[in-house]
Formats: sequence, structure tokens, C-alpha cells
Amino acid sequence: MFVVVIPGAGRALDAAGSRVVLAVGTSLTAIGLAIFAFGFGSTWVAIGAMVVAGTGFGALLGAPTRYIVTNRAGSKQRSAAVGLLSVCLILGQILGGSLAGGVVVRRPAQSTATILPISGSRASRSSRGSSLWDFTQRRANARRHARR
Repeated sequence: MFVVVIPGAGRALDAAGSRVVLAVGTSLTAIGLAIFAFGFGSTWVAIGAMVVAGTGFGALLGAPTRYIVTNRAGSKQRSAAVGLLSVCLILGQILGGSLAGGVVVRRPAQSTATILPISGSRASRSSRGSSLWDFTQRRANARRHARR
């Protein structure tokens, strides 16, 4: 979604201005992430939430931020400002992904792996548990018992 939205966000930026595009992008991102975090009970709802959040991210991280940076920075600072923006975006992606991965590994019982059922898998049809985490734990236990 991110890549698909960026050209439209650029056109909306010219038509409505940066504040409107940033406000819509922020709202869509917040709504999509809130649905993903609190309101889903199925894989399809989670995918829909990520489409909404991805649309918001496309509006936020594409043309609007670069437009604001290039128009607000003076001509002598423009290249440094765009470079700093790029570095901050990349650092945010690296740190955000690392922190999220750390939460999932450290607290798997409270991660989204326990919430998202795998449709059509043995885990989703089982009465013992319907999550990916439960499924992988049962599989690991079965492998340990098979080695004995």
C-alpha cells in the first residue's frame, strides 16, 4: 500500500496542502494500528488494518515530509535537511523493527503470534489452541518426544 499511495499523496499535497495530507495520513495510520492492536479476531481483519495503516504511512512518509523539509530549509541547508530526514527514517525503521522483534521474542505469549489464528491449519482446527504460537509449541514438543 505504501508504494501505491505515494503518487496520490503527492497530488493531494499540491491540491490540499501539506497539513491536510499529514493529518489524513496520521489519522489513517493511527486507525489502522489501533484496529491491528486491539480490534481484530481474524487474519482478514488484521490484513485490512495493515492496508489502512500502510495507506497512512504512504501519505506520511512519502512526498509530504520531503516537501516540508525542502520548502522550510534554506537553500544552503536543504541537502543536509533531506539527508537528515532520510537518516532519521531509516533509523526509525531499524529501531522499530528491532524493538518489535524483541517484544515478540521476549514475551511470545503476549505477542500477536498468539492472537492471529492460521486459517486452515491444524492449529486453527484444534480445540487445544488456535494460535500460531500454540501450534509451534505443540510441534516442538512432538519433535522432542520423538527424539527420546
